[in-house]
Amino acid sequence: MDRFTSRFLRRHALPALRRVRQTFFGALALGGAWSLGACGGAPSTSLQRSVATKSKGHAASAALTEVRLNAPRQVGHAHGRGPAAVGQAARLVVLGDSISAGAGASSAAMSYASLLHRNVDAFYPGHQGEDLVARFGPQLAFYNGAVIGETTDGILHRQLPRLRKHLFSGEQSALRGHTVVVLTAGGNNLRRELGPGGSLEGATFAAALQDLEEVFGFFNDPQRFPDGVTLYFSTIYDMTDGTDSAHLCISGLRFAGLSHALQQWKLGYLALADNFNRILAAGEGAQLQRPTLRVVPIDAHRSFLGHGFNYAVDANDHHDRSDPTLWLSEQDCIHPNNRGHHELRRAFYRAITGRRP
Repeated sequence: MDRFTSRFLRRHALPALRRVRQTFFGALALGGAWSLGACGGAPSTSLQRSVATKSKGHAASAALTEVRLNAPRQVGHAHGRGPAAVGQAARLVVLGDSISAGAGASSAAMSYASLLHRNVDAFYPGHQGEDLVARFGPQLAFYNGAVIGETTDGILHRQLPRLRKHLFSGEQSALRGHTVVVLTAGGNNLRRELGPGGSLEGATFAAALQDLEEVFGFFNDPQRFPDGVTLYFSTIYDMTDGTDSAHLCISGLRFAGLSHALQQWKLGYLALADNFNRILAAGEGAQLQRPTLRVVPIDAHRSFLGHGFNYAVDANDHHDRSDPTLWLSEQDCIHPNNRGHHELRRAFYRAITGRRP
């Protein structure tokens, strides 16, 4: 990372993001009633005014305090600055937990990451040509470093060092061509807290957000990634369809407070992406190094509602009458089945290419 970007992140961006976490948890303590305006679109008037006067630290702070979390969001829709779609890419990098490692799929080829890279035409003939090899060419490099059971801390401290070694072996210090990164993370952080005395929010949530900040920072490096990176990361879906229970998978299976916690994690993830993009935009407007990273959240939490273990319950608020199907594995009650992996692939593909598969 060059010294100008490093200095900006150290002095302004990371402290501002930490203030966002403090504000977020303060709002939760008051009942979760924080609704700070409309998200997305042009930067706020105060941000524009702050950048115009080159008050760098205040610009970032103003941008953060005006992010709103009550605007409707579509799966694969980009929030904040600029479009989400990528015009061309040289490589696809997959990081994260068991979902990105393919757990729940009937084979490795049927995992969302593999389908995103190259469609299985024999199984999905209607989606032939709707993959990133077809979109960007057969020269597209593919790396999957996801690990079953991985937490956000493990992504930061284990997967990124392995990725660095893979991408920058020998004397190579810069990658030519745009890099697309897809990421699923946070589910195992939550899983560790499901037992008695666990905390589904609070410190666990704060630590996950900080880990993700640092993962984002790794890719915002114009010396290593001079042609830029677009990182797409998924919110965590709710296998209980907002009910805290998954009786259809295991009789009596219930997770008190899980649905509320997942909603808060979703809001935190979306805010983190918005704020990170706005801070980088503020740094660019303040004539610091042009950011090389764009962060795009994919709202799997929203798209999977109605397709968890209450998918067949007509009275459920999220029941999908037009498509009452289960997208999760009945073998472990957690991971996507083939249909779930297919739907994740569709969401990432739509965001990356701007095309609806």
